[in-house]
Amino acid sequence: MIDRAKFLEDLGCAYVIHHIGYDERRGIAASGKRMPSPLDQLCEVVKAVKIPVSAVGGLSLEQAIQCPKYGGPTVVLGASTRMLLRQWMAIS
Repeated sequence: MIDRAKFLEDLGCAYVIHHIGYDERRGIAASGKRMPSPLDQLCEVVKAVKIPVSAVGGLSLEQAIQCPKYGGPTVVLGASTRMLLRQWMAIS
């Protein structure tokens, strides 16, 4: 993922979307391994490029809130609003 982020930066992209797709996460989990999260490599990707990096893909609300600590200043949330609202209400 780091090589891809550097490649995008070299192409002149203004930011990188660090994403692990739903099918990829589910496939890895189905093989008995821990389901990956964008947080797993977010720090490394952020350190490898000089452009902003956004984390996407399977983030819980708690993980999304942590992204700035990992160097990801923005987060893309694609999950249903109801699910996120329920999570937010549970931790508030």
